[in-house]
Amino acid sequence: MKRILFCVIAGIFLIGAYFYFRLNSGPLRLLNQDTLYLNNGDIVRGWIWDDKGGVVVGETLNKEIFIFKDNEYVEIERDKLLHYLRNLI
Repeated sequence: MKRILFCVIAGIFLIGAYFYFRLNSGPLRLLNQDTLYLNNGDIVRGWIWDDKGGVVVGETLNKEIFIFKDNEYVEIERDKLLHYLRNLI
C-alpha cells in the first residue's frame, strides 16, 4: 500500500513538474501573450520582455524581435489570459 501511494505521489509530482517547465515553451504560452497596439492601427502579438525607458522590447509569435519607442504605440495589453480569468472570477 505504501509503495502504491508513493508511486501516485511521485507521478503527480513528475507530471506537475513537466507542465510547469512546459508553460513557457508549450501551447499554453500561446494563450498567455501580450498585445501591443500601434499608432498606425497595427497590432503586434507576442511577449514583451521590457518596457522601461521609453522603449518596448519583445518577441512575436514568429520569434522575431521587435523594438518600439513610446511615441509608436498607443496601449499595451499584458497577459491576456490572466486578465480574462481575473474578470471571470
